[in-house]
Amino acid sequence: MNLAIVPRDPLLVRDGKPFSSAIPGSRARSLPFATPQMVAGTVRTVYGFARGLSFRQDELQEVLQVAIKGPLPLIRNGDGWEFLFPAPLDSLPVREPDVRSIRMVPLAPRKLSETERVNRGGDWQPLFPMEDDLTPEKPPAAPSWWPSHMFRSWLLGEKVQWEEASAEFPAPAEDIRVHVMIDPETRTAKEGMLFSTQSLEFVSKGKDAPLSQARELALWVGVVTPQAVSLEGVHPIGGERRLALWQKGPEPWDMLDELLQMIRKSRGAQVILLTPGYFQGGFAPKDQKLYGASIRAAAVGRPLVVSGWDMAKGRPKPSRRLVPAGSVYFVEFPEDWGPDQKERWAKDIWWECIADGDEHRRNGEGLAVVGVWEP
Repeated sequence: MNLAIVPRDPLLVRDGKPFSSAIPGSRARSLPFATPQMVAGTVRTVYGFARGLSFRQDELQEVLQVAIKGPLPLIRNGDGWEFLFPAPLDSLPVREPDVRSIRMVPLAPRKLSETERVNRGGDWQPLFPMEDDLTPEKPPAAPSWWPSHMFRSWLLGEKVQWEEASAEFPAPAEDIRVHVMIDPETRTAKEGMLFSTQSLEFVSKGKDAPLSQARELALWVGVVTPQAVSLEGVHPIGGERRLALWQKGPEPWDMLDELLQMIRKSRGAQVILLTPGYFQGGFAPKDQKLYGASIRAAAVGRPLVVSGWDMAKGRPKPSRRLVPAGSVYFVEFPEDWGPDQKERWAKDIWWECIADGDEHRRNGEGLAVVGVWEP
């Protein structure tokens, strides 16, 4: 089933750092977006209640078999929803001479000369802008999430440009609230009992636009359950159990047919992560391969550190470092692969979770798509 989870209140996605309202000045900070592990835990809890389970040890195995894909942001478009995708980390924002628009310059691997080296072993290649005449200046601010038509153009190797002056940079807005503790006897604030929370408000609007032009945001989640149950309704999600409306969501986004003819003729491709992913090798698989294709270069951001609660063991999970969403891997196909095998490779990866380990894949980590790249 496909769900659109529409938060009614600002969503608090805890970053795993200790927080106590009893410590003056504490702030509960939120991550930039909902993590797969958090959403997977919420979906499994709602599934368990829908099945009438009491979460005993002998019932947990069924709950843990619930698998998700996502989450991805949705933005309201008329009566329906439109997907938003993380900005690919191989895109470099450059301001146009008219100062009113931003074009995204792609980065691509470059083979090293005999006198050049990188600080990693193997056949890793550094990334360079595909334009040589760039002005050496600080890159302008660019959107963290791209609408589906721009993301489609990027996967096809076409130009992407933002009109900065009128741009709506779609993303959840930051909501900071200051809280005090009230003394029940005096009905006044207790001395020093001041703390704040930083949450995500799921609305999006353009620069200086009135609130009437704001558009609703939601979370898309694909869910596979052991038993057929309905998960629609009003359920809590995230820190402080903020309420959200769970309703039927759109079908998975698909443009693979447009890419297959190009990939069949190519010697390589791109793999882009739509959700954070875990790899045993750190920023990439240990064997430096993705489903048989060799990784030649990667554009990877700072790791996302997450934790969680182990329902079976009743204790916190160890912290893990995930590759952030938007990370890009440039892969080269083996020389003996024919067009049909390249097509099968693309179909095996498209809109599937490719993180290492069954548990991480069931959590929705490493949801991936492919794009064009010619080595």
